[in-house]
Amino acid sequence: SDEPLALLIDVRDHGPGIPPELLPRLFTRGARGNHVHNPRGHGLGLYIVRRIMEMHGGTAEVHPGAAPGLTLRLVIPQSLAA
Repeated sequence: SDEPLALLIDVRDHGPGIPPELLPRLFTRGARGNHVHNPRGHGLGLYIVRRIMEMHGGTAEVHPGAAPGLTLRLVIPQSLAA
């Protein structure tokens, strides 16, 4: 992206996607989908990703894509420090 200069990273999967009711809280701590019977997850992964991106001045967001699946966009701005 040239305005402002940034690195865009799209991470795509071809899984079942995200249920619409989960989208508004997808990046919140403890958010989990319909796989809650799986004891391995704690709902922290995307929360941590977004926090790390924010700490570096970037963003993490979900972009609509072709179903099934999910596209997660990470935006890392160029540092303005010279």
